[in-house]
Amino acid sequence: MVNPVTENKLTKRQLGQSRAISESRYKTTKDEKRLLMLAMVSEHKDKMLKDRWFDFKLSEYAKTFNISMHESSRDTQKAIEELQNRWIFLKQDDGGYEKVRWIDGIRSDTRYGKKGIRFTQEMVEVLKNNIEVYSYQLSEIVGLSSPEHIRIYDWVYDSLLEDGTGEVTLELQEMLERMQLHNHKSYRMYGNFKRVVMVPAINKINELTSLKVEYEEIKEGKKVVAVRFVGSMDLNEINN
Repeated sequence: MVNPVTENKLTKRQLGQSRAISESRYKTTKDEKRLLMLAMVSEHKDKMLKDRWFDFKLSEYAKTFNISMHESSRDTQKAIEELQNRWIFLKQDDGGYEKVRWIDGIRSDTRYGKKGIRFTQEMVEVLKNNIEVYSYQLSEIVGLSSPEHIRIYDWVYDSLLEDGTGEVTLELQEMLERMQLHNHKSYRMYGNFKRVVMVPAINKINELTSLKVEYEEIKEGKKVVAVRFVGSMDLNEINN
């Protein structure tokens, strides 16, 4: 379960996750992912979706992720700089992908310890889609420090049915492309991906969240081509 030190009013808020983003292809650092998650639990989310600006206090970021103010200032500055140059490949209904930027503007107010990012209009349209959204408390994943771990959590959580069980099968190539790891030659070998990314992710999810994940390898001959993730959770516990 999540370290109680990180519990606060922000981590208790529901984190609405867009299925369109979950199924898309993109890469972020830990701090970029944290910044995006903080935007999704903002009490001013409606205003953000209207004018596209997400403003936050460094003190809120520090408290939410259990870090010092110095780390908060340093980490968010680097995250904002890197996020300006990030692309996300949004999955389309026809199976193709649309390449768009996450943000197209930044601002800061050092007097009040505040910073801001402006989402692109394309991203706002995705975030406005309340139909294809699933949610859980931010406290569920605040302890997961790796973006790849959070991606796997999202895929399995989104498969859960009303009884709290579910499964999702993903081809190795699709997982690599969604995480933007497909250009890493070593990860094309399933054994390396399993050892470095997948198993550590499952171990952390099982240790630090309410979701319990198991997996089954799907083979063609002797070669693993896909993985079936099986998840279970007490949904009453996570949503209360």
